Amino acid sequence: MRRDEQSNGVRQGSLTVVGTGLGFRRHLIPLAESAIRAADKVLFQVGDAATAAWLRALNSTAESLSQEVVKPLPKYVAYETIVERIVSSVRAGLNVCFATYGHPGMLQHASHRSLDILGNEGYRTVMLPGISALDCLLADLRVDIAGGCQVLDASVLVTSRKPLDPSSALVLFQAGIFGNPYYQRDETPRLDLLAEYLRAFYGKDAEVILYEAPVLPVWEPRIQRVPLSDFERCPVSERTLVYLASVTERPPSVVTLAEMGAALASCRRGGSGE
Repeated sequence: MRRDEQSNGVRQGSLTVVGTGLGFRRHLIPLAESAIRAADKVLFQVGDAATAAWLRALNSTAESLSQEVVKPLPKYVAYETIVERIVSSVRAGLNVCFATYGHPGMLQHASHRSLDILGNEGYRTVMLPGISALDCLLADLRVDIAGGCQVLDASVLVTSRKPLDPSSALVLFQAGIFGNPYYQRDETPRLDLLAEYLRAFYGKDAEVILYEAPVLPVWEPRIQRVPLSDFERCPVSERTLVYLASVTERPPSVVTLAEMGAALASCRRGGSGE
């Protein structure tokens, strides 16, 4: 019998992916903390030393995978290196917890890829949520995205030439590594190309908010407001989110409103027995 199978044919080993959030310890849900404590092996990818030290204190097996990302490799090659490390640990029969910053399902290739591979192979897999940078942005900027919000990776937006809807808000991730297929931290992103693309939809006078969520309790969020015409000269980092509010309004459809009104009236008549 194979090592990774029980007598009933169910594979031993499992993967639980959790999000540590953006703020040290404050954004981790209790169920995620329990998963970290109970794991046979903890692998993590977080952005600050305090969270890394805390994870090691929770579980002595905790091991950082961040070094895999900062190597001079194309980022998707680095991601696959991380995936292989996670998958091989589960295949060895271990109950693995992979802890990653923010929400483990948002812009997290390694999380999704590992879950897909292991799920298809019959291992138990689960994802537990964490607070994302987007959640922090909505709270700190006090914006409501009920009217629509487009959330995209900055490089994906421009390289895929995705059309934008200026009647909806826009949030861009990873502006600090825009156009950079490597994790070379000293390389300046080509924000002029990103700004040119955004101006075509939002206009040069649209307000851009550069936002960075606080990591430690004593930090304040970065909230910098600039016109889109000045955006390309602003400093950005891997943590910077770019937010643009809607600049146009899309009026409601009179026909649709009439149809909805008629449908509601019909429901009321039916409920009253008429």
